[in-house]
Amino acid sequence: IQYMGAGVLSNDDKVKSFSNDADGYNRSEAVVVLFLQRAEDARRCYASLIHVKTLNIGDRTTFFDQTSHESFKNLLQETYFEANVDPLSIAYIEAEGLACPKVDAIELNVVDEILCKNRKTPLLVGSVKSNLGHTESSTNLVSIVKALIALDTGRIPPNLHYSCPNSKVPALLSGKLKVVTEEVHLKGDIVGVNSIGFSGTYGHAILKKNNKFNKNKTTLCDNLPRLILIHGREVANLENIIKQLEEMPVNNEFAALMHKVFLIHSKQHIVRGYTILPKLETSHSEVQSYSRTKELPVWFVFSGMGSQWAGMGKQLLEIPVFAAAIDKCEAALASKGISVRNIITNTTEGFFDNILHSFVGIAAIQVGLVDILFSIGIKPDGIVGHSVGELGCAYADGCFTAEEMILSAYARGQASIETSLIKGMMAAVGKGYNQIKNEIPDSIEVACHNSSESCTLSGPTEDMERYIGQVKAAGVFAKLVNVSNIAYHSRYIAPAAPALLHYLQEVIKDPKPRSERWISSSIPEDQWGSPLASTSSPEYHTNNLLCPVLFEEACKKIPAEAILIEIAPHGLLQAILRRSQKLCVNIPLTQRDNKD
Repeated sequence: IQYMGAGVLSNDDKVKSFSNDADGYNRSEAVVVLFLQRAEDARRCYASLIHVKTLNIGDRTTFFDQTSHESFKNLLQETYFEANVDPLSIAYIEAEGLACPKVDAIELNVVDEILCKNRKTPLLVGSVKSNLGHTESSTNLVSIVKALIALDTGRIPPNLHYSCPNSKVPALLSGKLKVVTEEVHLKGDIVGVNSIGFSGTYGHAILKKNNKFNKNKTTLCDNLPRLILIHGREVANLENIIKQLEEMPVNNEFAALMHKVFLIHSKQHIVRGYTILPKLETSHSEVQSYSRTKELPVWFVFSGMGSQWAGMGKQLLEIPVFAAAIDKCEAALASKGISVRNIITNTTEGFFDNILHSFVGIAAIQVGLVDILFSIGIKPDGIVGHSVGELGCAYADGCFTAEEMILSAYARGQASIETSLIKGMMAAVGKGYNQIKNEIPDSIEVACHNSSESCTLSGPTEDMERYIGQVKAAGVFAKLVNVSNIAYHSRYIAPAAPALLHYLQEVIKDPKPRSERWISSSIPEDQWGSPLASTSSPEYHTNNLLCPVLFEEACKKIPAEAILIEIAPHGLLQAILRRSQKLCVNIPLTQRDNKD
């Protein structure tokens, strides 16, 4: 009643800021939180606060209609002088816009005097009160939020209920000031925010747009999908959050904030979920209850030959961490005349018939994927590798640098190419070592113990072709593996050992001890205490080339319900792992020819 008596409340609940038919405002409420932080520490910045100044010349008896033209004018002059900001650089003013004609006129006339002198284009003005009403104690913060929206999006939200300019404001009539009545582009990066309050209180803030891509290096300009992980107490709540996320415009800063919010787990949050943004044609989201009382161990599984494919690293290079890892590998092999980037992006048919390309390509992809996992805080509790995948074990275990790993892979390929070897072949067969060891001809060896139901054979090409034909005829699965006509992990590769050992000794100058988490698949368990097994040495990795791959035996050390992350260009071992490790969670990081 007092407000109505004072004539400051609108009769029709419409706030007609700056309009000639304005008759007051309507009261409303808002809750606003602003977070101020030093620019160098800010991870998410909407704008920089250049300057803010306030002035109070009244007391509790002073009302809006006693607004002082001179006091407000002096405040604006001092603000821009102290900030050393040219008034002509202001692109937009978020005004008080009280919708009381007298106060609106005083405010805009002062803005005209201070900010429009010698201005060649109209100064845009607006007031969020026309949209939300007067939120009283939070009104200035609401005005700042609107200014931040304009700076962040580059679009100024329009005023409502503006029909004709206030006749007491010549600058509105002449066009020097222009009320924003339609969404328009913000042409500039500095805005001002006015405040006129009860008791003769005045304020002005100058805000500058944040140049995100220069200042915030965590903001990426790309089209990469973002994995958002969430947790909470109720399934319905998480499903609602995911729905809202999928309906929102994709914003990398917001994705980063969500990661930060849900990084810390709570024991009370027994529901977990995830989604991938932007939403794809097929939804990739899931919510489920999680009742485990202990964390599951994470194991890295490095697969080897057969996981390579044309163009396997092309899209992974969009990830900065991965690209940086490849740059290190590229530099390490520059003197050899080898381009790692070309190897992992090449789509030429038959490119991987060259075994050196295969070894180097697989190693480079594994270095990049390990770096990605480490960058997001995923460290292994256990590590196991298949064949040349043990180079990846050495890297993940901290025994190799990226340069040492890629050079070791190069050495393996170079030794294979330079050595005169018989024409050989390898093939995956749907029988385990114990099932097939007494069936194979003397010229063929079991090169890899994959699982109780799978092994890989190695031997001379003619003998292998003959035997594999018999296996298939018996209705047993058998598939050739592209190993560039070399019978690895058998007696036929032994002539390459001296060259490989020599090359590795040039690369691995200071062999590091292998940790207990790295389970050897190239040395039998009864020899794990031997000097050969103790370090990631040239001798260890030469032995890896010569001896059978004891992957089945090594996998028996993996605890039940572990999380197995296969690290390779393609999840080659998934079928084997899912059959042999039925209680584990199996995650392949990549898939052959997968678009992402």
